[in-house]
Amino acid sequence: MSFSKKVARFFTSVGVGIKDFFVNLPIDIAKGAVKCVKAIGRFFINFHKRFVDGSIGTKLSHFIIGGGNFYHKQYIKGAIYLVLQLGFLALFILNPEINETPIGFKALPNLITLGTHEGGFDPITFEDLPYDNSLLMLLFGVITLGLIAVYLVLFISGIKSSYKADLDVRAGKKAYEDSAKHEKNIRDFKTNSGVVR
Repeated sequence: MSFSKKVARFFTSVGVGIKDFFVNLPIDIAKGAVKCVKAIGRFFINFHKRFVDGSIGTKLSHFIIGGGNFYHKQYIKGAIYLVLQLGFLALFILNPEINETPIGFKALPNLITLGTHEGGFDPITFEDLPYDNSLLMLLFGVITLGLIAVYLVLFISGIKSSYKADLDVRAGKKAYEDSAKHEKNIRDFKTNSGVVR
């Protein structure tokens, strides 16, 4: 086969591939949208199931992260969840400022506007007029959105943890049994490896 035929075959296959991509694109987008809607539906169905089937501790975890862990005597895990929730709420309620730019829930409107004070120079008083730091507003807005995403993951994780403890109790195991075994395994490893004598 000659070089020119190989080049022609290559460009023909590239052209067919591009055509197939654009022909199948709407179908693939529709399939992806259907999968996304189904996944969202499954999430809410499972969320509802955990709330209805869960113990008082799991129901409490929907409002106070870690409450279900305290209920199932998983005190360290519950304390970690609770401290993280309180830290998140403190950040969002107190809205600390850096260079007069808030972080927390007040950063979200600033993310949209990126400031309303242009600043400048006053020729009468020869002073610089204050301005909004749009770079910090953008940064803090993005950080705030990231913190919200992390909080949502933490929230769902806390509920799943409490519900798993519910299922363990229903199966006849103690909810904190695994953590006690884990601590014993760590002690045995340290003793046998020569770390602790």
